[in-house]
Amino acid sequence: MHKPKPINIASYAVLAIAFTLMVYGAWLAFYPFKVIEVSPEPYLLESTEVVAGESIKYHIDYCRYTDVDSNVTHELISGINRTRIPEGEVTNIQSDGLRLREGCGAIVKEVYIPERIAPGEYVLRETVSYQINPLQLAVFEFETEEFTVTK
Repeated sequence: MHKPKPINIASYAVLAIAFTLMVYGAWLAFYPFKVIEVSPEPYLLESTEVVAGESIKYHIDYCRYTDVDSNVTHELISGINRTRIPEGEVTNIQSDGLRLREGCGAIVKEVYIPERIAPGEYVLRETVSYQINPLQLAVFEFETEEFTVTK
């Protein structure tokens, strides 16, 4: 019986390492990490009518399962029209800053409705994205109940 050559052992080791890295990469890319749960859906508003130039408030109960930083955007949607709300126009009233901490809690958010918004029926969409790892971006969209903007 002959002895395995060192080149064969090195080849098998490289193949085993490559296979392990591929499995790990697939796990990072496709494993459904639990990130956040919110309720109620849609978010409930304190008032379903708001005057342009004033703010609208809504309540969120949440459970956040990771401490990964998030990117949050807000849009007013009416039919096919979308208006992005600048980050400075959104405040959390009953929490520490805009960033939700890991764990469960409740917050009240206040969003300024720009004066330039045309009167009509709107929904506020909140898009939250988390870069879970280098290969996976988790994106969640939440909406408020429909509300009316008046002048």
